[in-house]
Amino acid sequence: MFGSTIKSEGDHDRFRSKADRVNVMTRMTREERMAKVDEKHGVDRDKDSDDDLDSDWSDSSDDDSSDEYSDSDPDASRSGTDDDSSSASAKGSIKEETPAQKKKRLKKEARKRRLANRPTYRDRFDAWREKRAKERRHPTLVYYEKLMRKEQRKADRLAQEAEDDRIEKEALQREEWAKRKEDEEFLQYVRDEDERRYRRVKAQRQKEMENTMCRMTLFEKWDLENGVINRRLQAEKDAKDKRDREADAKLADDTFRAAKAHNAELLRLEQEHDTQTALTTMRRAGMIAGVNPPRPDPREPPNETDVEILLRVKEKRPEEEEEEVREPEQTGSRGARRAAIQKHRTKKKKQEESHFEIELKRFRTVEKIQGFKLGPIGVRYLVRDLVLGACPRLDTLDLGWNHIGRQGVKFLSDGFKRKCAPNLTRLDLRANLLMPNSIELLLEGLVKGQVKLKVLDLRANAFKDDGGCLIASLALEGCFDTLEELHLESCEIRSRGMWALFQAFQAEARGKLFPSLQHVGLRHNRAAPETLRRMKNCPPWIAF
Repeated sequence: MFGSTIKSEGDHDRFRSKADRVNVMTRMTREERMAKVDEKHGVDRDKDSDDDLDSDWSDSSDDDSSDEYSDSDPDASRSGTDDDSSSASAKGSIKEETPAQKKKRLKKEARKRRLANRPTYRDRFDAWREKRAKERRHPTLVYYEKLMRKEQRKADRLAQEAEDDRIEKEALQREEWAKRKEDEEFLQYVRDEDERRYRRVKAQRQKEMENTMCRMTLFEKWDLENGVINRRLQAEKDAKDKRDREADAKLADDTFRAAKAHNAELLRLEQEHDTQTALTTMRRAGMIAGVNPPRPDPREPPNETDVEILLRVKEKRPEEEEEEVREPEQTGSRGARRAAIQKHRTKKKKQEESHFEIELKRFRTVEKIQGFKLGPIGVRYLVRDLVLGACPRLDTLDLGWNHIGRQGVKFLSDGFKRKCAPNLTRLDLRANLLMPNSIELLLEGLVKGQVKLKVLDLRANAFKDDGGCLIASLALEGCFDTLEELHLESCEIRSRGMWALFQAFQAEARGKLFPSLQHVGLRHNRAAPETLRRMKNCPPWIAF
């Protein structure tokens, strides 16, 4: 039970080599085991009666009865002993026990206490097995167990430090909360005080305002009364002055006025002659140049076979302006109807007429159109004529310095969507008061109309940072796939917009997004020196 059973010849050798540490026990009978245990604990079995042998010794083999006995509560055993002693004393009180009986009873109680506190066979066997396992353990395992215990202690220490930090942090948070609460209460108190003071001041000012309004009402009343009197006196004075002027005018002679006007005209002509003579002499002497030059010759109308034309808005005749101002007289239902019909015919005739000095539909070979002070309305009429088929070979459209604004860009975008200029490759919109939202409209029309631009000039517009970022995003969307030159000089773009453009045109996919791009002009903008230094490694086709 307690020793290891020898199973082979090698086991004999192993136990012989460890004879000093391992006690090999042979198989014993039940009586021999009990005698050996009694001898170890110093119990004289001959003196004990047969009643002292409990069931604990009889079933102490490999079953679990010894475990149950050993795991029982010592207090319970002691309490049982106390109960036995109390019952015994109760019996003794009934019948007096002899000294032999008392001695026997005391020995029996001592025996029970000893057996209750003595370890069982199973406990001893477990201790022996644990000892053997401890002896057989490898030093590496022992080292690693120590190491694990050390790491566990370290982890426990760190956990304790974390817990201390958490407690300290909670204490700091509570202090901050209390301080914040105190600040909020103080702020609320200050606000309440301000509110009360504001109400007092408001009531005082309201009272002052009422008094002022009362005074103003009285002043207005008095002023109205004085005004009526003054106006009446002024009307009388004006009437008298008018009568005097009419009398003086009747006294003036028409002949005198005509002679006076004739003399004035003669004097003006003489002064003009003297002035021109003096200027002619000064020009001949080289003292002045270009003073009061003669009027230039009238412009010749362009030929229908010209390749390049200058487009101007037709000036209105005074008769047309008077017709626009004049309204038809409403003499009746029939007269009103006739006036409406005439107005409709006039309007239709004006629509059929060209808005420009030339009839754009007749120029079929034009490749370049340069606008001159067209404005948004002029762009509207230009797009209308192009949509109707004018200038089918148009290659370059120069609308710089025409102040077309966002409205003109919208007309252009709508025209591009309707294929007004399918062969257009150059578009110049410099100095047209364009904002960032105009760029999105323009590029939307170019993409939807499939216009393959090569040169886009947007100089001298107010794009700023938002416009630069918008152009960068549109470039990354693939709107400049056919573009070769992009001019953004003097557009008030600052650091954020410049950096966005630089990153967009330096993208890894630039070979697919804008493969034909050869020049991007970003000069004369307002980027910070730090941003320009960050952009110093840019390729030569990006100029800033």
